[in-house]
Amino acid sequence: RLKDLKLHSLIDTLDPALRHSRNREFYEMNCQKAYSILSAIAQINGNEEQLQINPFSDNYFDTDIDGDTDNPKEKRSKFRFSNLKIPVGSTLVFVNDTNITCITKDNKKNVEFNGDIYTISALAAKLLNVSWARGVLNFMYNGELLEDRRKRLGV
Repeated sequence: RLKDLKLHSLIDTLDPALRHSRNREFYEMNCQKAYSILSAIAQINGNEEQLQINPFSDNYFDTDIDGDTDNPKEKRSKFRFSNLKIPVGSTLVFVNDTNITCITKDNKKNVEFNGDIYTISALAAKLLNVSWARGVLNFMYNGELLEDRRKRLGV
């Protein structure tokens, strides 16, 4: 019971808006945010090897991180550079430092940065030094944020 209370207190401290109801122990968050929190707790406790996304199904949480949305009713298609009309070999610019760029490697979501291949989200997380990030909010193509381009094109 004490561990439960401490976990709830930790989540409330990090983001009080996640609690669904003040007098209930329900939280609203996407699976990536929940996994990130539980992963951090497991790392702190030295139990990371016990953390499993879902031991019963390999694809239960098989969602496209870049297609994630905070509105569960809003259905988006999977993120792909081709859907945004961004050709292979295009240069994307990191929003926090316009000197940092990467090159699209395929029509999906892979980019090359310093000779290594990343998904656009993985590279954003690396550059921001966080465990998870949305690539579409952290990179631009031709001066336009990828998320804005996605909305403009209705993808």
